[in-house]
Amino acid sequence: MTALRAWRGTAVLLIAALGVVVAVVFWGDREDPPPTPIRGGGGAAPPPTPAVSTEDGVEDPVRSAVPVPESRARLEVHVIDRPGALLGDAQIRARAVEGEALLEATGRARWTDVPPGVWRLTVTHPDYPTWERTIEIPPGGSKRQVVQLATEVLLRGVIEDRFGQPRTGEQVWLLRPSERHPARADEARGTVNATAGRRGRFELIAPEAGRWKVTVGPIGEMRLSAPPTELHHGGPDRLRIVMAGASLLEVRCVVEGRELGVGTGLTARVLQRAVDDERSARGSEEGTAPVVLPGTPPVREDASLRPPIAERVPPEWVVHSSLRVGTDGVARFRYLPTGIEFRLGIYRSTDRFESDASFQLAPDERLILHAQLPKEEPAPPEGLPAQPLAMEQRTLRLGADERPAGIFWE
Repeated sequence: MTALRAWRGTAVLLIAALGVVVAVVFWGDREDPPPTPIRGGGGAAPPPTPAVSTEDGVEDPVRSAVPVPESRARLEVHVIDRPGALLGDAQIRARAVEGEALLEATGRARWTDVPPGVWRLTVTHPDYPTWERTIEIPPGGSKRQVVQLATEVLLRGVIEDRFGQPRTGEQVWLLRPSERHPARADEARGTVNATAGRRGRFELIAPEAGRWKVTVGPIGEMRLSAPPTELHHGGPDRLRIVMAGASLLEVRCVVEGRELGVGTGLTARVLQRAVDDERSARGSEEGTAPVVLPGTPPVREDASLRPPIAERVPPEWVVHSSLRVGTDGVARFRYLPTGIEFRLGIYRSTDRFESDASFQLAPDERLILHAQLPKEEPAPPEGLPAQPLAMEQRTLRLGADERPAGIFWE
């Protein structure tokens, strides 16, 4: 009995040992299952750092290697002084209005991976007042900002009429809110003013930041004004002034059997009655007071445009303005007064033509005259009168809301 129990115990031990060996072998041959992905808790990956150019213009190769999403944009900033020299020690800082994005550089910078939106751009320099401006960067676009630092506030602008033509000779004044437009020459001393140049451009320099107002017109006559505006470094620095009351005359020439091109050889002349030449400052014979546009230059006929003696205009009509017809067959007269009776003359080397019909210009009106000329013939005998000119006219008047007059900050 005792021997049987010992045998059974030994058998149990052998079976248990054999099971352990089988289990070990089975576990070693088993393949591990794929790991279960972890969801949540990790957060989104941080956006790539914008690539910034150094002062020498070479981009950081590590940051530039990051691909730029299509929605990202580019921002370039240059800081210069008033003469235009680069200020390499100026501190540039751009901070997103929404979010915590912040860009910093010195002198000049070009960021190539900028989140679009509204940014606050600040430039500081130890020798100049702080410059600040809010800018907007479109998605996928680019923004280039040139910052010109100065102790004064620099303003630049252009004066045009409602047809987009420059107004040369206009006077622009920058005054304190308590100051009025100068009525006499002595009141103009010490004021900030400028005269529009050839293309209607001008520049004003406010001695300091603060509230300033703009007026337009010669001494003793204010033609336009704008309410006081707060001027500061980085604030509005562009002016667009649109003057009303202008007129535009376009003379379009067509020569039978000829395409106009280089060297048309045609001269267009606006003729005025000799008796009205002295009355033009008071009005026409009907008593209508003409509107003489500001900055209208005195009429000085170009000697090169003067025809031979035999081709001079008759005494009852004198030349008001002369222009060569351009290669496009058009001559544009911009400084003609309104309310005056005019006629049109077209001249070439062999003959001349004058219209029998008269025309007048009105404020904010564009008058188009179509002049049809016959083929050019050999020179006629001297002393023959001018030939009649076939002319059609069309008037285009600007609407009240079409390019309105005023002073606009940009």
